[in-house]
Order: sequence, then structure tokens, then C-alpha cells
Amino acid sequence: MKQIFLLLAKRLKSKSPKLFNKIAIIAGIVGVVALTLPALPITLPVTITALLPLIASACGGITTVAMFTTEDKKLIKETNDIFKK
Repeated sequence: MKQIFLLLAKRLKSKSPKLFNKIAIIAGIVGVVALTLPALPITLPVTITALLPLIASACGGITTVAMFTTEDKKLIKETNDIFKK
């Protein structure tokens, strides 16, 4: 378990591809907007109000996955070796 957490820390510190950096930024912005909409003094339809937490959590997941994506071939091989066991 300790080995997995160390691997995750390495992946978080490693360089991500440019596309995934853009995806993380866009998903983060959409998530923040979804979280701030209920605080605005406007009336929203019930359907939109019900979907906002789902949108915010999906954006959080997308951002996290994009941040853990790496270009480092050594880390990718190390990850594959750990999870093949």
C-alpha cells in the first residue's frame, strides 16, 4: 500500500501532457461555476439544481485523473509492474 501512495506522489509531481493540463483547467473552471451557481440570487429550474452536484463531482474526477496522467515512460512502466501483481 505504501508503494502505491509513493507512486501516486511521483505521478502527481511529474509532468503531464499539455492536453491533459488544458482538460484539468477547463474541468476545474466548470466545477467551480457549478458550485457557485446555487449561491447566486437567481432562480434555477429544479432539474439544473439537481444536476449541479453531479457536474461538480464529475469535473473533480476529471481534473484528478488529468493531473495524475504522466508523460514519463519510467513511471508508466512502474505503474504497470505494480498493478500486474
